[in-house]
Amino acid sequence: MNYVKGKILKADEQIKLIRQSLNVTQQELAKKLGTPASTISNIENGSREIPKSLMKLMVEQLQINAAWLLTGNGEMFANDSCKAVANSEVKIPLLRQSVSCGPGEEWQDADSVECYIEPMHLLPSLKDRAVYAFRARGTSMVGAGIDDGDIILFDGERGQIVTDDLYVFALNGSVFCKLVKFDEITGRIRIYSMHTENIKDAELLKELDPSNSADADTFRLFGRVLAWMHENRLMSRH
Repeated sequence: MNYVKGKILKADEQIKLIRQSLNVTQQELAKKLGTPASTISNIENGSREIPKSLMKLMVEQLQINAAWLLTGNGEMFANDSCKAVANSEVKIPLLRQSVSCGPGEEWQDADSVECYIEPMHLLPSLKDRAVYAFRARGTSMVGAGIDDGDIILFDGERGQIVTDDLYVFALNGSVFCKLVKFDEITGRIRIYSMHTENIKDAELLKELDPSNSADADTFRLFGRVLAWMHENRLMSRH
């Protein structure tokens, strides 16, 4: 076990922290360390500890602080410059049109990831956030400025406070970007397309009742839209 900010940290949590800091998949981390991907997978699923030989590779190849690995003392990276390098290599997972898992970390190692993009240098304020991407298909959101083929960046943090806004979500397993409104009185969720800039002209596509188990099972809210990449330009909402 290890420690982080006073909390006991198990091997599976420790390896996840390293991966999240580098923003890489299990396969990518294994490649960096020259070890089988199954080794990283077995550590993350709790079936084995981190071998001392692998710790040595982490220190040498990733500049991880040896004291942090062994005792939990100090910072994860050997020095601030190493941490800065790791942050500069942050990549955003681009999700496929369909997903087979729920929001959050599960996407990183799932078949749901199409590839990784690297626009973080264009939007540095998002570097410490769980940002994911989705490629828009169709023209149902042109009124919001989102065209067919644009790459949408959304907030993948769990436990978000939801308000009426543009969101990426899954409905019956397929991913969409739409205007989503939440009725505080009835609890119902309304999904709209925006063919024009006038929000009053938004087209109601579907109304969901979260108290209905059928609706609750088919709808998964992934996160609020933060920005999108349009014709090689980043359209930030901040």
